[in-house]
Amino acid sequence: MARVRTRTQIAKNCATLVLAGGLLGGCSLASDALWPSLTGDDPSGNQSAQSAIPASAAEANRQPTLSPPPPPTLGRTNFVPPQVSQGVATGTYVGQRVVELRSELRRLQTQIGQQNSQLQAIRGLTVQHSQNYHGTVAAVNSKLQVGTTPGNPTLVNQWNVAQASLAQVENDIAQMNTLANGVAGTSTLSAYLLETTRAAYGLSGAVDADHRQLAILEDEVNRTVVLIDRLLNELSEDVSRQNNYLSAERTNLTTLALAIKNGELLGSSLGNRAFSSS
Repeated sequence: MARVRTRTQIAKNCATLVLAGGLLGGCSLASDALWPSLTGDDPSGNQSAQSAIPASAAEANRQPTLSPPPPPTLGRTNFVPPQVSQGVATGTYVGQRVVELRSELRRLQTQIGQQNSQLQAIRGLTVQHSQNYHGTVAAVNSKLQVGTTPGNPTLVNQWNVAQASLAQVENDIAQMNTLANGVAGTSTLSAYLLETTRAAYGLSGAVDADHRQLAILEDEVNRTVVLIDRLLNELSEDVSRQNNYLSAERTNLTTLALAIKNGELLGSSLGNRAFSSS
């Protein structure tokens, strides 16, 4: 009986060892299957071909240049007043009043056309002066990046040219402010003309043709008022953006002057970076 029990115990021990070995092998296989996912490899063992991404133009440039952010975009709307319709004389007092109001509208639109021409001319000058400024600053930055002597007189002259170009931009902004004041006055006149046209409906002694012409004239005055409001809003936005741009570039010129004095590029100012990001 003792021998039978011994054989039975030995058999149980062998089965236990075999089962433990199988479990250890399973754990090893499971760890081998999971381990590649932790390392970033494909668990299936299939390695796909890696594709090379070409460098961008800025990364491929071995000597990049630092330049100030581009100037803000100006409005591009060309404000052309609508045409004034031709009326028919009715011989009444209200008809004569309609003729006078139509004549005032034509003078108002002529004034708007002149202000629009001034605006387009100022925009063209502002773009030209900004391009001159940025071209000069870019040339100075390029020279500073490759290295130069402290206080290089050539760079000092270029800095003076850049400052003069920025002063021209400041003068353009002043002209925009003056024009904005003129457009504000025109807007006041257009509002008065609209109220006067509407008040003409209450005049006595009118015929049906007078009221029809008043309705047409009121629509034309309304369109003119809307046009003036758009002109004033766009002009105000241009002035606001240009003032922020001018303030940032003044700080950038101060940083550039210190870089010329030291003969090495210091980078753009923090205020300039904040303006470009916004």
